[in-house]
Amino acid sequence: MPLRSMTPWQRPVFCTVLAGAALAWLVLSGHRLLLTGDESRYLLYADAMIHHGRLILDLPEWSVLSHQSALPVGGSGLVMNSVYVPVLLSPVAGLFGLPGLRFMSLGAGLWGLRCLYRLVRAATGRGWLGASAVGQAGFTLPLLPYLHLFYMESFVFALVCWGWWRVQDAGRTLRADLLTGLVLVAIPFVHMRGSVVAALLFLLLLHRNRTVQLRWRAAALAAIAAGFGMVFVALNIRIYGSTTGPVNTARPPLPWEWFDVLAMQLSNTRHGLLVYTPVWIVGYAGLWLSLRRTVGSADTTIPRQALVLGVAAALTGVGVNPGECWPARFWVLSVPMLSVGLAVWWRSVRSPLPRALALLLAAIGFVNARLFFRDGNAFLLSRQFNNTYQWLFDRYGLIDLSLILPVEVGDRVDTLNAALWAMAGLTVLISFVASARRGIWAIPAVTVFLGIGDLAHVQRVPDDDVHLAADDHRVAVALAHPIEAGFFRLGPGVEPVFSEPSWRRYDFVVQSVSGSSFGTGVAASHVLAWQCRSAVSGWSIKAVSGAGLDKEALVAAVYRSRSVLIFLMERFGANGCRGMRQR
Repeated sequence: MPLRSMTPWQRPVFCTVLAGAALAWLVLSGHRLLLTGDESRYLLYADAMIHHGRLILDLPEWSVLSHQSALPVGGSGLVMNSVYVPVLLSPVAGLFGLPGLRFMSLGAGLWGLRCLYRLVRAATGRGWLGASAVGQAGFTLPLLPYLHLFYMESFVFALVCWGWWRVQDAGRTLRADLLTGLVLVAIPFVHMRGSVVAALLFLLLLHRNRTVQLRWRAAALAAIAAGFGMVFVALNIRIYGSTTGPVNTARPPLPWEWFDVLAMQLSNTRHGLLVYTPVWIVGYAGLWLSLRRTVGSADTTIPRQALVLGVAAALTGVGVNPGECWPARFWVLSVPMLSVGLAVWWRSVRSPLPRALALLLAAIGFVNARLFFRDGNAFLLSRQFNNTYQWLFDRYGLIDLSLILPVEVGDRVDTLNAALWAMAGLTVLISFVASARRGIWAIPAVTVFLGIGDLAHVQRVPDDDVHLAADDHRVAVALAHPIEAGFFRLGPGVEPVFSEPSWRRYDFVVQSVSGSSFGTGVAASHVLAWQCRSAVSGWSIKAVSGAGLDKEALVAAVYRSRSVLIFLMERFGANGCRGMRQR
């Protein structure tokens, strides 16, 4: 049947089935992602429940199931993740194992994408914008990997999209409102991280019933929610020993931590949202535009809801220490709101320059998606160093963003780096918002992009010009041709070269051709940078806390900065080396 001859309700169903078939084929056709992180625990809970009626397996049985040598539990042996969905889907685990659980995650994500299509279409009045938003959300990070994995992210995404869409028709029938309420109260059971967004959507559901003179129904829905809340708290106390349930070190930030945490989670090399899909900053610009009276000729109800929900998702759904998982996991909760914002922004902008910039940012996201389909497990290895951008540099040269991205180590230098990235992002955000009125206001965004590209403009120094000597606690490097500013990458880019669990520090000292030495103490990281007035002929790295260096894993690469901005800072800056003291 030709697409044009389909009825309006048949087209989205057809597109959803087609996208689902494509993604299902990718899941089942040899595209394998490692079993690691929280997925190991979810599999453990599901398999243990169906076979033994408990949440923990014996080690020999778990080793046979997962090919892992240790149980994926906390140090105390307690259950530390949400167990409700794994328990509910334990029959699937018993019949089909991990592939069956991952396929259920895919199905949930596709249902969420269908609801997202309807939300965006209602918000903008354009079906093609809904389809574009679904393509952007479903085929790029952060959602894309979690459509292939049995994490809770795709289930939360689906429930938020479904519940949000159903709220738009609240107040019509009692049966429909009861179903909407059940969808929303299920979100905390799936993952506590979505609790605040679920609460806001439930308040909107109550408000919609109140405005149509159905206060009795609103009171009944509130009572049902309170009952589910008490059951939820009782189950958490019974299973986890606390009312907050599976809330561990990956907690939401406290108010005084908002800026630092959000800046780091937007820009760090491992889990930064804008590192892998920078077009989502345009989504935030679209949410800001929803404050206007109208967005083109479309209704602003859903965009304004998206603004409130997007702020709540960022402040309560993005926390510290995402852990061992695929990039930007915490931001999956924000994808529905950002998709609405992105479509709203595109509908509001008429100038070709900001639209071209948005397409460029979207292209970066699809490049990372292409790399995910090429080798999805490579994203796991970007713990301290971004392997995907390094691969692009090794292939095409010129720019290596992996050298200038912050690492989430709690070090002052990386925290400041993340803050600078946040300020640059804020400039771009304001520029995209202003460009909705006049395209010339996109020029500040262009300037920021050119500056980032300039700072990441490097040239790798040939290995023959780098002489390295290492022992168990010290690395010494000498250059055949001194350079004023550059980057030194050590380690294989897979694991920290310091193997102790707590974060290590080392002493970094550079020697200039003038005979002076400058040094500083920094957190252990794969990338070290220097910027000196006088050319540097060599440097040394000494472990000052924790374990020593792993000589066998040590891989060194030196990059000469070709940045015009860094060159100007060298020429007009103070003597010595930036951020270092003379020794």
